Amino acid sequence: MEAYHAYPDLFRPHFALAENGRGLAGFSLLLASMMTTDLLTITWVAVHPDHQRQGIGTKLVGICMEEAQRRGNPVVLTTSVPDFYQKAGFREIEEYNPARSHFLMGKGVA
Repeated sequence: MEAYHAYPDLFRPHFALAENGRGLAGFSLLLASMMTTDLLTITWVAVHPDHQRQGIGTKLVGICMEEAQRRGNPVVLTTSVPDFYQKAGFREIEEYNPARSHFLMGKGVA
C-alpha cells in the first residue's frame, strides 16, 4: 500500500474509448507494470470487428503512449500480434512463451 500512496499517478489506470454513432467501437487500458514501478504496460487494446482496419487500434495505442510520455515511463506489453505493435514503433525484446505465440514488446525501453 505504501507504493500506491507514494506513486498515485503511476498506479492510476488510464482508459481510452473509441465511440461512433452506434456506441463503443474500441478501448485500451494502460496500467503500471507488475514487474517494476518504472514501466507501464498496455494490457488491452480491443476494437470491434466491424471497425477493425480503420486506424482505431493505432489511435488507441497512441493515446496510451501519450499518457505514458506524460508520466515519463516506457511501455512494455505481451502480444500475439507483434506486427501491429511494430507498426506503432514497438520492438520485440524477446519471445514470450506461454504457448509459443506471444512476444514481449517495448517502446522507450533500453
